[in-house]
Amino acid sequence: MDQYITLESTKVFFSPTNGAEVYELEILAGGASFSQTFTETTFSTKTIHEPGSFISDGVFKKANPASFSFTVPLYDTGHPLWNYLVNTNSSNNLDSFTLWFIDKNKVFALTDCILVGGTFSSTRGQVLSISLEGEGSRLLTGTIDPRNYIYGDSYLDFAKITSERTSAGLSSFPTFQSSDILNFEGNIIWLNKVYFSDSVIDSFNNGYDIAVSDLWTDNIISMTLELQNNISWVPYETVQGASEVTAETTQYPSDFVLTERVLAGNTKIAIDTDTLGIFENAINTGLNQKFFQAISLKVGLLQETPSSGDTGVSYLVSNGVNASSRVVPGPFYTYEIDWRHATNAQSLQNYLTFNTA
Repeated sequence: MDQYITLESTKVFFSPTNGAEVYELEILAGGASFSQTFTETTFSTKTIHEPGSFISDGVFKKANPASFSFTVPLYDTGHPLWNYLVNTNSSNNLDSFTLWFIDKNKVFALTDCILVGGTFSSTRGQVLSISLEGEGSRLLTGTIDPRNYIYGDSYLDFAKITSERTSAGLSSFPTFQSSDILNFEGNIIWLNKVYFSDSVIDSFNNGYDIAVSDLWTDNIISMTLELQNNISWVPYETVQGASEVTAETTQYPSDFVLTERVLAGNTKIAIDTDTLGIFENAINTGLNQKFFQAISLKVGLLQETPSSGDTGVSYLVSNGVNASSRVVPGPFYTYEIDWRHATNAQSLQNYLTFNTA
């Protein structure tokens, strides 16, 4: 019977671009996804002498940024990718890293990676995880005879791949040794405490508090928290452009700049049957069809433990959030609020933090 390798069995390794340490990432169900596409430049071949040449010719010269995605659990000691999603460096840019996707006799390396998006889970009783999306400069591939392994229970060997690429005149392949792999200590966080509290809603004086700070909110149905890092890649371009290029002479993205950051979320809350003050006759009164500007907000996705306190993701800002709310009918009425971080008073990492054990 034939055996097939699936992405769920792929080993994923991570290393800072300017560092030597390597971590094996624990990937949740669904595995990892990665790819890279190319841009075709087309030109017309129709001339006075060839009026019937309606089909354009084309050449491939440029590669688009590679893309990848996977979901990782968060630990009570933190996560090696947290800083690459949330923090910026002294140049107000994101730090980059290298990824390896290894599966028995094949390996893919993705260079100059950056994280462009992360969505945090908020399902009660489930693992606190983050779905990551990113881009990279170049996706390199390597494979050896199926009877041999690159990675096993106690060994890691890139030698065959690097020698074959060198003999074929291909670009160098990033490698690491088994001794470089560091164990990331920590326990997976199980979500058992969620809160959502803002200054306007908590002061609503009709006998109904949507959320109470630092307490589990039983009425919360769902809550999402998402960070997007919008970047612009600086293309690698030369004055001379060959009419035909190979995989090795293709122009790959060479550098990037961070242009915008968006931190936003949504919370859906069940409305109690005895709640009347939430409904009003006019727009922007009560809490139905309401918008808020420069309000304070506190959000938590945590595991509460008696011995070590709360561990997980917290967001806290004073007078720095814009939001809108609405009442949604259905099997029962729900109250939904969409919010967005809207202040540059401090760096984003000062508001979105990770509480370790």
